[in-house]
Parts: sequence; C-alpha cells; structure tokens
Amino acid sequence: MTTLSKLIQPLVAEGPYFKLVCGATFEDTSELAHLATIFTLAGARLVDVAAQPDAVDAALSGVRRARRLGSAWLPQAPVPLVMVSIGPEDDPHVQIAEKVDALCTWECPHCLNACPHGAIDAQLKIVAQRCVGCGQCVAACPEEAVRMVPAAPPAALDELWGAGARALELHAGTGAGLGAYEGQVRAWSAKGGVFSLSVNAVQMTVAQATDAWRTVSRWVEGPLLLQADGKPISGTAGEASTRPALSFACDLMAAGVPHVQVAGGTNDLTGKMAREMGLGLAGVAVGSFARRLVRDIRGLGDPNAGMSEGLSRARKLVASALEPLEAR
Repeated sequence: MTTLSKLIQPLVAEGPYFKLVCGATFEDTSELAHLATIFTLAGARLVDVAAQPDAVDAALSGVRRARRLGSAWLPQAPVPLVMVSIGPEDDPHVQIAEKVDALCTWECPHCLNACPHGAIDAQLKIVAQRCVGCGQCVAACPEEAVRMVPAAPPAALDELWGAGARALELHAGTGAGLGAYEGQVRAWSAKGGVFSLSVNAVQMTVAQATDAWRTVSRWVEGPLLLQADGKPISGTAGEASTRPALSFACDLMAAGVPHVQVAGGTNDLTGKMAREMGLGLAGVAVGSFARRLVRDIRGLGDPNAGMSEGLSRARKLVASALEPLEAR
C-alpha cells in the first residue's frame, strides 16, 4: 500500500508546493477540467475540488490532458493529487447561496454585480453548481433575499477514492463538529491518502486551532497538512487580502504546528510577504484569486481556446507563490 508519508513526500520534499482551490461546492465540470489543465501545466501539486465523483472525474481529465501536453517535464503521477473537501455545516466552505423568492424584487442587479464567481445569471437566479459560498451576494442584497445554506452532502469517501481522489481536506468550522469525522479520517488515512485539516481565523483562535490539530493528528497514521485559512473565500489583489492568512500561519507555526500551508485571501503577493516574514511554509493554496485570473479569457472551458494566455497567467501566479519562499 502507498503510505501517506510517501504521498506527502512529493509535495514537501522539493520545497513549498502550490494548491489550486476550485471550491468545495463548485461543480461546473467544464471549467474544473480547464482549470486543472492550466494549473497542472503551471506547476500545481494539489487540485482541490468538490467532494463529488463528477468533480473528481473532471479534475482528473484536466490533469491527464496536461500530461499529454507537457509530459516531458511534468512530475510523475500521483502528483498533482486531486483533493476533495468535506466539513461540518457551520464551515463557510460547505455552504452555498440560496435565493428566497418571496423576498426578492427581481428588479435590482445588486447580487449579480456582487458575485465574483459567475454564479448568478442574467435572470438573477443562483447557479448552484458555480457557487463557492463567498457570501458577497448576501451582503449586497438590500431585501435580505439571499441566505447561506448547507450544500449538497458529499459523496461517500469510498466512492471518491474509487473516482481517483487521493487527498482529503476536513474544514473544521468552529471545531464543534469535528468528532463526527474521526471514523472517516481514520479510514482515509488507512487507505494511504494524504490528509489535511483546514482551520480558519474567523471561526477559531490560535489556541482552538492548535487543539483541533492535536486532536485530528491522533486520527492519522502519519503527518498531516494544516491549512491556515485567514479569511475563507476572500482572495483579492493586494497585501491586505493575504495578510490575515500569513499572520494566522505565523502564530500556528510559533505554537509548534508543522506542515502549514496558507489559504483564504492568498494571491500573487503571498509568497513575497511570506519570505519577508521568514515563514517556512509547506505550501500556498490559492482559490478565488486564481480562478478569476483566468476566467475572463475568451474560450475558457473550450479545450482548444484560451490556453496560452491562461497558462501564462497561471505560471506567473504559481511562480509568485513558490519562488520567493524557496529563496528564503
């Protein structure tokens, strides 16, 4: 059996890695495949998708296409790994927006203008498959006609493993519901899969996050990755966006937590700022910023269009995340 430590080795042995976060609730399979192709070619080592077989299949099809296009210099399988995300209902990563029709006037475009992920159509209807749960439409609606609700439950982990997922991330939320996942985490670890615990600075203090890490580390057979999420689903340009994640990671590492990667607000300045802070991060995970970077390219989703410009942008982002860290 391939052990967890052997699967982690390709991620951390050569320095910090880049993880593409497609969204724990995002199920637009055409865009998932295209994103996986672009960011695999750009050097991603993890591709994080919704815990549904169709999402895993789409990501793997993108990875396979990337290998056909660049097999001479891409790392050998199983890297990049396809990761699936699960978590309790109180974690924002597993929530999506829902329109309350009785309260919506269907006249103003505030929710449409606020959504940065293309999850609201011209008729002001929410496209559930594209919603990543950022909540910006909720804040923008003057009628309070949009609310956050739990997304569809994840598929069984055996089914996801069978589809090809080899990494699992558990989002902790407030930490209150973590115990319910012990059996699933132990089973995943026993299979040899990579495991990551994601804690966020909005719902947890450093002490609470460290306690959660200690608890969950007892469930796995080897080392685990810890994702320090500064502000979930918030990535925009600028230092202010990425600073909470780096600050949270710094505090967790000072508390003795190893294998820390950052997320939540990360962007093309994350690596540079991490070097300036002297942080020896395991990796950088980028979601909203990475997806928006290539979304405006004409032909996104078409296997034969938008590739050159998208790949150029993706490579610059991956380089910005990794090269400054490696230079410390």
